[in-house]
Amino acid sequence: MKSSSALRILIIIPNLGRGGAQQVFWQQMNHLALHFEVFGCVFNWDGAFEQDKLGNIISLDVPGGKTWLQKVYYFIIRILRLRKIKKDRKIDISISHLEGADYVNLLSRYLDRTICWVHGTKRFDENITGTIGLIRHRILMPVIYRRAQKIVTVSRGIRDELSRSYPSIVPLLKTIYNGFDIEGIQQSSREETDENFVRLCGTSSVIITHCRLSRQKNLTALVRIFEKVAKIAPSKLAILGDGELRHAIIDECSALQLKTWTCWDGAPFAGSYDVYFMGQQQNPFKYLKHAHLYAMTSGWEGFPLALCEAMAIGLPVMAADCFTGPREIIAPDINSQQPVQTPFHTQYGVLMPLADRINPRAIEHWTSEIVNLLGKTNVSKTQTTAGIGRIQEFSFSETMEQTVSLIGEVANVNTNGKDL
Repeated sequence: MKSSSALRILIIIPNLGRGGAQQVFWQQMNHLALHFEVFGCVFNWDGAFEQDKLGNIISLDVPGGKTWLQKVYYFIIRILRLRKIKKDRKIDISISHLEGADYVNLLSRYLDRTICWVHGTKRFDENITGTIGLIRHRILMPVIYRRAQKIVTVSRGIRDELSRSYPSIVPLLKTIYNGFDIEGIQQSSREETDENFVRLCGTSSVIITHCRLSRQKNLTALVRIFEKVAKIAPSKLAILGDGELRHAIIDECSALQLKTWTCWDGAPFAGSYDVYFMGQQQNPFKYLKHAHLYAMTSGWEGFPLALCEAMAIGLPVMAADCFTGPREIIAPDINSQQPVQTPFHTQYGVLMPLADRINPRAIEHWTSEIVNLLGKTNVSKTQTTAGIGRIQEFSFSETMEQTVSLIGEVANVNTNGKDL
């Protein structure tokens, strides 16, 4: 039997964008390498920064495909290429992140044992629809996931949901929260920031969010809310990130007659705009540090790292009571039915009704809460202490200790006594 230090670990993810799953991927790549021999694997280099390619990462160099025939063909090629990597590298444990990687991981098993990391809700994910959605819910998830040795969920909410939806996989489930390096986040937040943005935050109340510009994040609702807020309380909205809905969200701003600055059109930065699209930032924390309120309007989540990062920096936060994550983070003791219908205040932040952009009542709740919060002078200091304290409960060292222990359990080796 191998010793734990001799184990060869393969960590798989579809791409290296800047989402929460990718952050966990990098955490595992960096810190599991202290204990095991670790390799990374991506389907292709889409979304990666150049420096991402310098690490111990293998690309399958397989695109996603545009037609159904191409998708099926490339799916099979991914399975075959990953199986060859597992065989050639003598992989002992394969860890996959995100559903697409899970299927390829589980169907490419050679002599390895597999762990799947589930980062988001399945039941409430609005991208899982139609015939393909039914296939995923009724065949792929309940059948293929049974091939795993362990399925890790990043929140209790996801675990409970999977337990109800797919009873056959209950024995495989384990929850390991995402861990946070608060000291590292705060240190990054102190790096030099664009002086124009600092000046903007010094002269205006700035609402900020950082995320992928995708359907899940529900940013058109945030823009509609901000349009109402700006009429009552002079303020600015800063959006960090990029994604497939970039143009749709910018168009929504134009339709609402919000003057918009984007980092992509080359216009000089000025304080006269209403909404600022700052683009993908390798260090978003130095921008969050100067803002006044963090708003998260997501329609669904898993365990939102972005919300926790804002709290770790000390920002007051306001988040939709979507499935799953925000409730578990900022209102862990709440007993009311989900989602809340009116704002729910806690020492960590405000849990909000789902930000339905066509529901006047939801828009009204969000608008009044933001206006009230921006008008208070003592909220920031109060929530800074409580929010940081809450995120300290999601200890990075504890997360990694649990992960190392899980790998040892799956590989049937003893990992006790290892320093993290």
